[in-house]
Amino acid sequence: MKNIIIYGGAFNPPTIAHQAVLQQLAGYAEHIQAEIWLMLSGNRKDKQITANIQQRLDLARALAASVSTSVKIVIKTDELYRVKPTETYDTALELKKEYPDINFIWVFGTDSLNTILDWRHGRWLLNHLSFILVNRVGYKCLNRPKKLLHTIDIGNIKVSSTEVRQRMIDGQPIAHLVPEAVMNLGSSS
Repeated sequence: MKNIIIYGGAFNPPTIAHQAVLQQLAGYAEHIQAEIWLMLSGNRKDKQITANIQQRLDLARALAASVSTSVKIVIKTDELYRVKPTETYDTALELKKEYPDINFIWVFGTDSLNTILDWRHGRWLLNHLSFILVNRVGYKCLNRPKKLLHTIDIGNIKVSSTEVRQRMIDGQPIAHLVPEAVMNLGSSS
């Protein structure tokens, strides 16, 4: 059975934390002979994404280009074009139906796992999905998945896309917070 690692997010913009996670995912993907799908999330009930679709695609491509790997990284837009709000449960069911012979492995940060039981069908997700856990600074994993396959630790990198967007609005430098390929997008436009 083929393994696919699903690394989802808004990536608006991708930060050095996203890059560090993706680089470690690539190492694990090489080990288990998997490819990585960067799943661009659509709008959620709790989060509206303001960047347009082309910007989102360009940012995801820049993130993929920022890691050194022989692993295939595919930009997936299943959620990006969804009309209704994005929910992991819906995506998981749709992917399993479309690709029944693929073993999907989902990447979650400890912060997300700590709230997963509040999500629609959160307990089902926790018990049925295969997980890679990303340890986040300041968070202890409260909800241990039934199928935890791997853990990633990116050290003390603390940066969020929200922080980067605010720094851009405020005219503050961001070069130290985003991958060079992402920074180059801004200088080429």
